[in-house]
Order: sequence, then C-alpha cells, then structure tokens
Amino acid sequence: MKRTFWLLIVLLLLLAAGSATTQTDLNDPVAYNSRGLAYAKKGQYDQAISDFTKALEINPRYALAYVNRGLTYANKGQYDQAISDYNKALEINPRFAPAYVNRGAAYWNKGQYDQAISDYTKALEINPRFFPAYYSRGLAYANKGQHDQAISDFTKALEINPRFALAYVN
Repeated sequence: MKRTFWLLIVLLLLLAAGSATTQTDLNDPVAYNSRGLAYAKKGQYDQAISDFTKALEINPRYALAYVNRGLTYANKGQYDQAISDYNKALEINPRFAPAYVNRGAAYWNKGQYDQAISDYTKALEINPRFFPAYYSRGLAYANKGQHDQAISDFTKALEINPRFALAYVN
C-alpha cells in the first residue's frame, strides 16, 4: 500500500511537470517562430503567419519573428505587409542587416529600385561582408540599366563567396 502511494505521488508529480512544460511551451515565442518557419517551408503561409503573429503577441520585441512574418507575406506577394513587418523589426533592431536586405527585396519586387538600393546599401554599412546584399543590389542596379554598378556588386559578392553561382550567372 505504501509503495502504491509513492508511485501515485511520483506519477502525479510527473503529470504536473508535464503540464508545466506544456504551459511553458505555449508561451515560448521561439517555439512559435520555429513552427512558423516549418510551415513556411511547406508553403503553408497562412499557418506560418499565424505562428509568427502568436510569437509576436508573446514577445512584441522579437525582431526575427517580424522578419520571418515579412518573408512569408512577401512569398504571398503581399509586399506592403512585408515592408511593414521589416519596418517594425528595424525599429526594434536598427542594425539587423537581413531585415534591410529583405525589405530591399520587397521594394525590388514592387519595382522601387532606388529604395531597394538604399536598403541594400544600409545592410552593407552594417555588415560589409554580407554578400547577399551585394548580389541583390547588383540586381537592382541591373534593372535600372546601371550595368557597371551591377557588375561591380556581383564581383564583390563573388570576392566574398566565390561559390555563389547566381552572382556568376548575373
């Protein structure tokens, strides 16, 4: 009887610990952000946006969740919503170079090449070795017909990462 009592106590403690873990997970913005990334990779953009939004409800200063939700909006072709999320991420962390590159890509997709170039340049001021910013800025210059600047940026991207095939193609 005494052994049964202690087994019951241990079982109840394990159940309580499990409940506490579940409760903690439900309030973990990183978990929602991670699941949102998984949904986004599967092309389930609405579910991804829902999870990124939940992460931001838990932690409104989670800049990465804004960037990830912005990327998801961009994948849906909703560039204004994407730009809004990148703006929020940059309000939180003005030195978050990937947010500038992603916002630049949204502007690029809207045909706003000067704004895109400005964002790519800002990303490079923050991180001069961020080769995707050189590549993306090169694309924007190419779309403006400024081919010498485009070639210069593609070349710089290749100096940093010689295996970046897209820079050779462009």
